[in-house]
Amino acid sequence: MNVLLSIKPTYVEEIINGSKKYEFRRVIFRTPHEIKKVFIYSSHPVKKIIGAFTIGKIIKGSPNELWEQCNDFAGIGKENFFNYFRNKQQGFAITIENLEIFPKSFDPYSLITDFKAPQSFCYVDDDFLDLLTGKQVDIEDINKNFNEKCGEILRMAVHIEDYLDFFISNYFCTPQSRKTFLLEDLIIITLNFDKKKNIFLKICKEEGIETSITKEINEKLEFIKSIRNRVAHDAVWSYPDKNEIILQKRKSVTYKRDELQITEDLVKVIDENRLFCINKINEVYLKISNKSKEQSLGVF
Repeated sequence: MNVLLSIKPTYVEEIINGSKKYEFRRVIFRTPHEIKKVFIYSSHPVKKIIGAFTIGKIIKGSPNELWEQCNDFAGIGKENFFNYFRNKQQGFAITIENLEIFPKSFDPYSLITDFKAPQSFCYVDDDFLDLLTGKQVDIEDINKNFNEKCGEILRMAVHIEDYLDFFISNYFCTPQSRKTFLLEDLIIITLNFDKKKNIFLKICKEEGIETSITKEINEKLEFIKSIRNRVAHDAVWSYPDKNEIILQKRKSVTYKRDELQITEDLVKVIDENRLFCINKINEVYLKISNKSKEQSLGVF
């Protein structure tokens, strides 16, 4: 059996720097000899589990007796000490031994479903630390995987935009010259995804590109854009107990609607749509280029 002990951050710091080797309590554990480890919960505003220690011994006595024996390493001022034990005939001093400060503190609220901080202390299972460390590793892996997928989606969306930039600027300025790149840098690149897509579709219509082709390109571009927007703007919600992270539209968070999971399959679908669009945009560009060349030859 172990204990999770709630301690104010000020006194936690005193424990860490060695100035406090006794933790004072008005009420003590029911079977102190069975406690294997005491986990330190640094209370508000830190609200994290920062370390653990073993119990050397527990001193029982009146507040005066405890102060006389422990004041050198009490880690608390005399006035605050006696205020804490006001109207108490006896109290307890827990001797802190084998102090271990974790390399990385644990946020129990994100690791344990429905975690409630103890007012003073609570009993925890022997596998409590294993639960924390296992959950933390899982969450770190889940976060890393989630961020990598989101980054890949954003990169693919930017790649599609680059092709639209190229298509539009070269359509209006061919052959390529400094004017082509000025048009792209000063005007085209400043447009949002929708405007670039609409300009592309308008050009296709003016040039007589088959509606079946432009319709399919438009559908896939819309899908990529919608997922890109959600990755960029949605609220991120983590569910450690389910080992998942989801995106949710901010206006729908209250109602738990419009949830989106960023999965490998979703990334794969976006990549397939991206490659399709790139190939079709290139085909359209070549069709228009060849048409222009034929028209130019026809003039002579």
